[in-house]
Amino acid sequence: MERIKIEDGTRWPDPSGDDFQALAWRLRHSQDSLKNCCFFNAAEIIEAYSNLILHPAFTLKKVQEKVSGIRKAIKDNQSVQATAKGRRA
Repeated sequence: MERIKIEDGTRWPDPSGDDFQALAWRLRHSQDSLKNCCFFNAAEIIEAYSNLILHPAFTLKKVQEKVSGIRKAIKDNQSVQATAKGRRA
C-alpha cells in the first residue's frame, strides 16, 4: 500500500491509491482472497484514522493541518505523475 509523506514528516496511508480502494472492496466482498499483508494494511488504516480522531495532541487545528497536508501531497503527487506521463508521450 502506498503511503504519502506530508510536510511535517509524518507518513499516512494514501487513500487515493488503487491499493487502498482494492483493499476496501476485498474486505467487503472477497474475504477469502485476503492475505496477511491485507490485514496489516487494514490495521494501518484503522490506526491512522484512530490517531487522527483520538490522539490527545491533535487539536481541531492540528487535524485540519494533517488533512490539508494529506490532500496537498495527493494533489502534488498526481501533478507529478501527469507531468511524467506527458514526457513519455
